[in-house]
Amino acid sequence: MLTESARYGYLNDLGYLIANSLPGVQYLLFYGPGQHFDTNYVALDYAARGTTTIGEAITGALGISVAEDYTGSVLVLNGNQDAVFCGYFDLLIEGPGNCEGAGTLARTQALYPRANYSWFLLDNAGHCGQHQCMAQFGFKYAHDWLAAQGF
Repeated sequence: MLTESARYGYLNDLGYLIANSLPGVQYLLFYGPGQHFDTNYVALDYAARGTTTIGEAITGALGISVAEDYTGSVLVLNGNQDAVFCGYFDLLIEGPGNCEGAGTLARTQALYPRANYSWFLLDNAGHCGQHQCMAQFGFKYAHDWLAAQGF
């Protein structure tokens, strides 16, 4: 259960964090306000936001290891303007991420050296690509990819 301070955007007792800025959530998770997503959705997303742990944030940034023995299939589907995964630590610089230009997909592929690796970038979409106007293209790609894998 969240402490009263966590409800207002502060560090929770056990190292849990919660977003405390609607514009910050919009910047980090969405791309193209009023053009590539419905701005009303951001308020709903913010009102229903959850927590993340400090450990999750650190692991995502520093603790990823190579899956050398994995030989299955991997699909990375991401919004091309994802400020979280493709903006690196330049989040203070205003502007979207650039997954294609940042080489994020090549570095991700290196984590699965023996896998059947595929990727798809959803243009005009941020971290929450499934809530952007282009989401249906990502859903279709994922379903087609799964069908090609025998699912």
